[in-house]
Amino acid sequence: MLLLLGLLFVGAGMTWAKVYTSNLTFTGACGGSGTASDGVEWKIVSDAAESDFESGRGIHYGTNGKEVEFIQLSTSFTVGKITKIVVEASGNNTPTLSVTVGGEAFGNNQTVTTNNTAYTFTDVAEAGDVVVRLAKANPAKKALYIKSVVVTYETGDDDPQLTYSEESVTINKGDTFNAPTLSFADGFDGSITYKSSNTDVATISESGVVTLGTEAGITIITASFAGNNIWCKSSTSYTLRVMSPDAPVGISFGNGNVKINDLSVEGTDSYGNEWTITTVGEDPYFSQADDHSQVGSKQKPATSITFTTTLPDTYTIIEFSATFAGSSKKAEGLVTLTVGESTKTGNIIGNGSVTVTFEPLTIGKTLTVTVTDIKEGINCYNISYKVIAPIEITMNQYGLMSYAFDKPLDFSVVEGLTAYAATAIEGTELTMTEVEQAAAGEGLMLEGVQGTYKVPVATNEPDEVTGNMLVGLTEETMVPQVQEGLTTFILAHVNGEGVNWYMLDANNTDKLHANSAYLQLNAVQVAGLGQTARGLTMVFGSDTNGIENVQRETTTNQYFDLSGRRVAQPTKGLYIVNGKKVFIK
Repeated sequence: MLLLLGLLFVGAGMTWAKVYTSNLTFTGACGGSGTASDGVEWKIVSDAAESDFESGRGIHYGTNGKEVEFIQLSTSFTVGKITKIVVEASGNNTPTLSVTVGGEAFGNNQTVTTNNTAYTFTDVAEAGDVVVRLAKANPAKKALYIKSVVVTYETGDDDPQLTYSEESVTINKGDTFNAPTLSFADGFDGSITYKSSNTDVATISESGVVTLGTEAGITIITASFAGNNIWCKSSTSYTLRVMSPDAPVGISFGNGNVKINDLSVEGTDSYGNEWTITTVGEDPYFSQADDHSQVGSKQKPATSITFTTTLPDTYTIIEFSATFAGSSKKAEGLVTLTVGESTKTGNIIGNGSVTVTFEPLTIGKTLTVTVTDIKEGINCYNISYKVIAPIEITMNQYGLMSYAFDKPLDFSVVEGLTAYAATAIEGTELTMTEVEQAAAGEGLMLEGVQGTYKVPVATNEPDEVTGNMLVGLTEETMVPQVQEGLTTFILAHVNGEGVNWYMLDANNTDKLHANSAYLQLNAVQVAGLGQTARGLTMVFGSDTNGIENVQRETTTNQYFDLSGRRVAQPTKGLYIVNGKKVFIK
């Protein structure tokens, strides 16, 4: 949609409005519809059976003995006011051009000449159905043409401030999807329309509910407001990437989805990731074929070629390969695939194709393919990869939460978030042991500053922590207070008591939510807690980077919260004291 610069003064009430145009231009063979610059859909009908397109004159009906009486374009506007409509048209036998808005005439009918001319209709009409009709007064075996329609309309000046809470979301196919939140200005009550650019990846309902589709890939989810007499039009969007470890993502050279042309790669892969190319050599040769691109030749060699893409986040790379060949029997080259500090190499000898596959599995963000030691030219066929997107974990305001997930996770590469298992208890002291890699479904307690963390899926299947007393839940589950002689404790925040493991109420009728964990203690361990069975003290091992437990202290130590802000009067919770994390009960 094109926003005209400046504001339009309308009426004696000193009301300012924003002015927009909706431009429908025919630039190719047409069917029964067209889409304007702002996404407005137009329907095209005629009494003639066939239509065509003529460069410079737009669509036309009736020619070579095929009689036509009219062409009619129609749409429905939901915006505030329509003030001008300009139609480019032409036709034989002086046809009549008319415009109606909401069933009423908009401006005066105009007689159309043979040559393409812009005809302007001015009026003021509330939004409604718009009909543009070009009809012959005396039907004859001649043609009618419409090249373009431009509608100028006004809306109010207040900004709805439509905004999604995130600009980009990446998930794995089959995972639970929590859509970004749409916010808008106070008092806004306009009708919002939603659209998904790729309905195979995801659809969105009229009420804004997103449903994942059958395919992996990317889609743009857009929320739009067309505008009315009070609010100006507005839109916002976010990118949704749905990753699938079952299907490789690739770039195919030559006449495929990516072309090499003068030191650049034109195009992206199906996840929307751009690839760049760097060549070394004076004036290297380039050419395109159906299934490959040639870089370098005997006369114009390329000393080295490097292809690189940087993924949006740190991903688990489960497959990475590239196929190359020499451009002649004497061609040579060394292919190197790199993720982080790990590499895999393969040799190009002659014009037989070579596929280099990266091993082992690894975690990384940047994928690089380099061809060095080139003799003569190299034919580039394709690069492909399979990845698993990181899992998003949102830490609460208390800095502690229970957690479990149905895939193995690698916390060792995540800054600011630490995972623990409960491995022993003596009296009231519960020993928490750090877990760098968690098995699928492992019960955990997470600690970190409030915020969202992206945790990669582990490249191996870690063993479960020996003696872990935390039980993970990957589905919503009803858990009783006592089961098979073991008592259930849940991590919760209690006013006046803080965050700790508390015995589950025997009368609890609520299910524990998915992706959480609970603690199980036997009868002897529960008895060791005392009569209240609420005196758990978490001890986070001897790691100097871990958390030490302390009772209320009267010291001159300076306390800081996990965001680094000094706290004059610390209460229950996590703090940093002398460079160590301290839990005060």
